[in-house]
Amino acid sequence: MPFYPGPGVGGHCIPVDPFYLSWKAREHDFYVNFIQTAAQINDNMPYYVVTRIADILSEHGKPVKGSSLLLLGMTFKKDVGDVRNSPSVRVAELLIQRGAVLSYHDNYADEIILNGITYSNVHFDDAMLRKYDATILLVDHSYYDLQSIIKNSPLIVDTKNVAGALGPHPNVFKI
Repeated sequence: MPFYPGPGVGGHCIPVDPFYLSWKAREHDFYVNFIQTAAQINDNMPYYVVTRIADILSEHGKPVKGSSLLLLGMTFKKDVGDVRNSPSVRVAELLIQRGAVLSYHDNYADEIILNGITYSNVHFDDAMLRKYDATILLVDHSYYDLQSIIKNSPLIVDTKNVAGALGPHPNVFKI
């Protein structure tokens, strides 16, 4: 099964199961440090993504604080309705802590709780995309029309590097 880079890993298996292997290996005096290293890298990805979003916004004359951001995809992976341990949720929480004004769209997640506040899935259309300072693509659900998103969003941060397949666009920045 192939895995693709993004804002981090989530769900109920990948963030936890490798530690069982590491624990069992230690019982036999075998140490698998790569598991700890991989976990640290994965755990830090949301922080890296937020830093890159802040850098990209800054390059376009916008601070994170007060910027209106639309997050696309809140589940832990494409076309799955599970937000457990979703890196998208952590990215959203970190952006809120920095003062961003967030909305999200995800047909698989009607409501999510971010920093103790319940957010609801927003209506999604071309006109709505133009209202935000930036669109942040966190999960590349199959139902997203990337061409329309690129055409109608003033600025796009693509954490999944899926817009690149459509060719270079001046308003798309990949992480």
